[in-house]
Amino acid sequence: MYRLCICLTVITVMIGGCQPKSSQSSNEITESVNSLLNDYQAFMSSGNVDSLVNLYSNDPRFHWVEDGKTAYSSPKEIEKGLKGLQRIYSQSHLELSNTKVTPLPPDYALITTHFKQSLADSTGIGFSFSGIMTITAVKEHSGWKFLIGHVSSPKQR
Repeated sequence: MYRLCICLTVITVMIGGCQPKSSQSSNEITESVNSLLNDYQAFMSSGNVDSLVNLYSNDPRFHWVEDGKTAYSSPKEIEKGLKGLQRIYSQSHLELSNTKVTPLPPDYALITTHFKQSLADSTGIGFSFSGIMTITAVKEHSGWKFLIGHVSSPKQR
């Protein structure tokens, strides 16, 4: 029985020691991901599509869902969509609020944030919409990137 206890203890320690370790603490992950969100908000509000697209991962698992449909399967598709909108609506403003970042070490984080997006043409005529986003961010060699996103707007029921 004593040997069995020792074997179980050794196995438990070995399994625990084999878990991937993050190079960042939970606080550092949260700060880094908040910086990613600040860049996202700034680039979206300034219309800087080229910098904005660099915030999305080129990982083959990437996808972005909007209101129940896969809207984009690559950052290139997002770039094409944003540049198309930009031709019509030259003014953009994004507000994020009630943001929660949940670190998922070693290299992931879950983001939940409310948003309000306003778009307008050069005369100021446009529209706005709001809702909530849930995003999985991944730490890559070049920094934190959006891997999977889901955006939904409230619907009347």
